[in-house]
Amino acid sequence: MEQDSSQSSESTNKDNEAPTQGEEIAPSAAPRRGPQVQLAPEMLDQAGEGLSVLVAGELAMHDPVMGVAVDQVEVEVPIQNLEAAALVLRDNMKLRFNYFRCLATVDYQEYLELVYLLYSTEYGYQIMFKSRVPYTEGGSSTATVPSLRKIWPAADWHERESHDLFGVFFSGHPNMEPLLLYDEFEGFPGLKSFPFNEYEDW
Repeated sequence: MEQDSSQSSESTNKDNEAPTQGEEIAPSAAPRRGPQVQLAPEMLDQAGEGLSVLVAGELAMHDPVMGVAVDQVEVEVPIQNLEAAALVLRDNMKLRFNYFRCLATVDYQEYLELVYLLYSTEYGYQIMFKSRVPYTEGGSSTATVPSLRKIWPAADWHERESHDLFGVFFSGHPNMEPLLLYDEFEGFPGLKSFPFNEYEDW
């Protein structure tokens, strides 16, 4: 059965026409790919910029390196200045970072980075306080960091967790016994070099 050429032409022209106002456009099928992760822009608001300037000035004697993590102020100090800088952050009347939120240890393979998340209940400030130590080698703990437990008592279990998983020894901490792992556990499972057994799904 032959198709009317006028109908065929009309159908083709209609497909090529631009949609009229109010007409919905069917979304075209996107190619199937892995999940696309959109990184948040690193940007401080006016208050954050002011805090960055303030922290840099108050920690000037401790060699601070200022940075930004998304919308938070970052400050990194050498490991030998960690304890003294922490005291300034807590006790300085312009800062008053009196609330210890968390300690995260990050394995960059060449070194370990310690990230302390702090908050000021007086001013509403939040900050990422950072330092780094040489990489832990083998099964022995070679990374040593001064404990901040006396400055922020809430650091107690966080430091023990970091010791369990990454082998960081916190000098001055009264109890470095395992928190998450059993006494006979060998190695530090938080390190990227730790060997994990491969399991197959049934």
